[in-house]
Amino acid sequence: MDDIAVAATNHSVIYIGYATGGVFRSVNAGTTFEPVFESYGSASIGALAVDPTNPDIVYVGTGEPNNRQSSTFGDGLYKSTDGGKTFANVGLKESQTIARIVIDPKHPEVVYVAVPGHLFGPNPDRGVYKTTDGGKTWNKIKYVDENTGFTDIAMDPRDPGTLYAASYQRRRSGCCFNGGGPGSALWKTDNGGKSWTKLNGGGLPPGTYGRIALDVARSNPNVVYAQIETDGGPSTAAAAPVAGGGGRGGYDWCSNGAPRPANDTTKPPALAADKSGIYRSENKGRSWTAVSNCNTRPLYFSNLRIDPTNDQRIYVAGVRMAKSVDGGKTFNFLDLEPGSGNQGEDQHAFWIDPSNPDHILRGTDAGFMISWDQGLTWEYVRTMATSLAYWVTADMSHPYNVYFGLQDNDSWGGPSATRSRAGIQNHEWFRFSGGDGMQTAVNPNDPPCEPTTSPLTASTMAPSCAPSRRARKPRVSPSAMKQMSWESGLSATCNPRAAASARTWTLVESPSGNIARDSCRGVRTART
Repeated sequence: MDDIAVAATNHSVIYIGYATGGVFRSVNAGTTFEPVFESYGSASIGALAVDPTNPDIVYVGTGEPNNRQSSTFGDGLYKSTDGGKTFANVGLKESQTIARIVIDPKHPEVVYVAVPGHLFGPNPDRGVYKTTDGGKTWNKIKYVDENTGFTDIAMDPRDPGTLYAASYQRRRSGCCFNGGGPGSALWKTDNGGKSWTKLNGGGLPPGTYGRIALDVARSNPNVVYAQIETDGGPSTAAAAPVAGGGGRGGYDWCSNGAPRPANDTTKPPALAADKSGIYRSENKGRSWTAVSNCNTRPLYFSNLRIDPTNDQRIYVAGVRMAKSVDGGKTFNFLDLEPGSGNQGEDQHAFWIDPSNPDHILRGTDAGFMISWDQGLTWEYVRTMATSLAYWVTADMSHPYNVYFGLQDNDSWGGPSATRSRAGIQNHEWFRFSGGDGMQTAVNPNDPPCEPTTSPLTASTMAPSCAPSRRARKPRVSPSAMKQMSWESGLSATCNPRAAASARTWTLVESPSGNIARDSCRGVRTART
C-alpha cells in the first residue's frame, strides 16, 4: 500500500491506494471497503488527496514511486468530483510516477504534485507541478533536470504559500539501482512556488543527498522534520555507513529506545551529524539539529509523520513502524518481529487523526491496519483482495490447480474449481514457500511438485512432494549472488536450472560481470 487519504470533514471516509491494486474507499471508518478505480488506465497508485473543504473532490496520482524492480508505472493524475464514483484524467500523463499531492486548505483549487518521473530512464516530465484551477491546467514550478524528480512536498498549514520539497535523482536498470546524486536536495518556497531556495548548511548534513522525507508540525509550523539520506561528503563517503536500522546490520537507531538486556554493556555510538538520519528545525528551515541516525532503507521507505497535536511525537516507516515521543532522539518499534503475529512488515503510509491522535491508520506490504491507542495494538483489516502476484502458473490436473508467488507473502497453490456451492474456500489454499514469492513452475508429469523462487536467494523448493524429494537451495557463490536479478526466474538467465525432478540443481549460466553498476551517477549503488 502506497498512500492513505481521509476526508477532513468526515473521518469515516477513507481512501487507500495500492502499488498494483488500485484505489479502495470506505465510508464507515474502515469496516468495509469497495474498489473504485477498476476501469481506469492504471492500477498502480502513488498518491492520494481529498479536498479538505469538499470530500467529494478526490485526486489520485498513479505510478508507484518506491523504486522497486517490480514498480509499475501510471498514466497521470485523476480527479473525482462525486466522492469516488467516477474519475477523469486531468493531466501529467507522461509522469509515470507520482509521489505526493498537497491541496491548499484556503484555496482548494490550488494543488501541488511531486513527480519523481520515469524510474528506468531520463525524461523531462518530472518536478513539482501546480494548478490554480483544480487540474484544468498545470505549470511546472520547479525542475532540476531530466534525471531528477521530486518525492515529497510538505505545506505550512497556517501559511500555504510556504512549502518544502525534496528532489531525488534516481535511476534503475535491469540489474541495479542508483539513488541520489547532485540533483537530490531540500528546497523551500515562501511564495507558492514562484521562487525556490535550496537549503544547505545551517546544521544540515554535508555530502551528496539521496532520498528525503518531510513533514511540518500542524501544532507548531515552525517545526519541520527532514529524514535525509546522504553519503556524508568526501571525507566520509568511503567509510562504512552508519546503520539506520531495519535489519540492515549495526546499531539500530530506529529502536534505540527499547529496553536492553541486563548483560548488554555495549556503548551506543555517538550521534553523527554528518550522516543519514532525522534533522529537526524549529525556525522553518533556517537552521537544523541532528536528532537521530534512524533512516531505514530510504529507497523503499523514506516516510515520516508528525502527530498533529504534538511536535515531539513522530512516526517513521521501515520494515517495522517506529515511534518517538521525544522529538526523534529515541525510537521504539510498534510491531513484533517482522511477519509474526498479527503484524505486517514494510510500512509505507500513515494517517494520524488530527482530532484524536490515538487513532492511526497505516498501510503496509501486508495491507491496511487501524489503531486506537497510538499503535499499541492494531486491527488488521483483511477484507480486500489486493495481493501482488508476481507470477502465475497452472498444472495439468482436472480441475487444474494454480500456483503463484505473492509480494512479501510467500508462494501459494490452490484449486481452480470446486464442487462446493460455497465456492473455493481459504482452507483449500496451501503455502509452499516463504519470503517474497516469485516465479513458479509445474512438472506436468508430477503436478504436486512445485519448484519456486524467492528474490536474491535463487532458492527453490518442491513443496508438495514427500520430504525426501524436496529440493534444497542451489549453492551459488557470494559474488554471483550479488548480481542475481530480483525476479529470480526459473527460465531467465543468471538463474539455476532444475534437474532430476528438482532434487538437485546446477548453475548453467553465470551472472554477467560486465554490467557497470555505477554507470549512473549517484550517492552509491543502493541495496536492491
